[in-house]
Amino acid sequence: MIPAEADFLLDSEVTYLNHGSFGATPETVFKVYQDWQRQLEFNPHKFVNNELSSQLFIARKHLADFLGTTTDKLAMVMNTTEGINTIARSLDLQPGDEILGTNLMYGAMDRVWTFIAATKGCHYRKISLELPLPDNQQLIEQIWREVSPNTRVILLDHITSSTAFRMPLEEICTQAQARGIITIVDGAHAPGQIELNLDALPVDYYVGNLHKWLCNPKSAGFIYSRDGIDKVTPLTISWGWQSNKFFGFKSAHEWMGTRDYAAWLTISKTIEIFKQHNTEDNRQTYHRLLTRAQLEITNLSGLVSIYASPVQMANQMVSLLLPPSIVAKQLQKRLLDEFNVVVLADNLENIPLLRISIHRYNTDEDIDKLINALKICF
Repeated sequence: MIPAEADFLLDSEVTYLNHGSFGATPETVFKVYQDWQRQLEFNPHKFVNNELSSQLFIARKHLADFLGTTTDKLAMVMNTTEGINTIARSLDLQPGDEILGTNLMYGAMDRVWTFIAATKGCHYRKISLELPLPDNQQLIEQIWREVSPNTRVILLDHITSSTAFRMPLEEICTQAQARGIITIVDGAHAPGQIELNLDALPVDYYVGNLHKWLCNPKSAGFIYSRDGIDKVTPLTISWGWQSNKFFGFKSAHEWMGTRDYAAWLTISKTIEIFKQHNTEDNRQTYHRLLTRAQLEITNLSGLVSIYASPVQMANQMVSLLLPPSIVAKQLQKRLLDEFNVVVLADNLENIPLLRISIHRYNTDEDIDKLINALKICF
């Protein structure tokens, strides 16, 4: 078997501990991606008119099976940001309606809902969750204390970005469903990091990325709609809109004229490669490296964990409190410039955090390099 580090196109001189931001694609998958691009260029007319629709359907079917759903509930988009925008614009929100999120939301999503509230006249409010985070039961109780009679929508992250926190999604969505509140989940960090069975989740809308933990080439994500994807209006109206006869399936979100479809068409190969490497040994290695990093960095900083319980931590990411004297972005830049170590350092409401992401190319040596660099920087 090819060593994990040799199968990725990452710079061998860099210690890459930031898979969670942009992902990384194995060379075996990237070659398939390029092959799809070449097929388009070899005979564009034949490929687009005679082959593309069936190949997209195959990719969407493989993705639906992987996510635990059916193709009629699924559409492919470029990324999670496009997916959330699509859903947000499709909702029939009225003045006075409330959209409820949390301060752990990804910044781009926060901007989406701020825009929607301003344009539709509804109210967007964020629940402030303090660090260290409460345990799951306390968090659930805090959310429901904040719900008002006007709350129409609850926004949730399956795994939060900056804090690498796994939300108790099932419990919150079950209660929301019983109260008739729409739930929208940003699952950017879930596919490939945790097992998904979307039809078993009591969620109305779920959006995810495939370039992160699944390691697909960039520009491939998905929208899931429990009531069927035809209930969601695409951002761009083009040939796919009301043209099932043209492409043979619900293509409003996918057929928008000439574009590069290669990332979507690579999904089948990506899932095949992922399944080969998603072994118990690899998952245990991820957990061991994360646990080791968390222990050594908290010992170094003298600060507590941001999680009330180990089960709140994501499978392949961990976030850690930094000493308050540390300027997060300066630390991130110094680690790269001086030590060739890539991590994410940022602030959550002026609290500096360090986030470490682990994938199958990472080793104990990578953790050593990070720890040794932090000893100098702290």
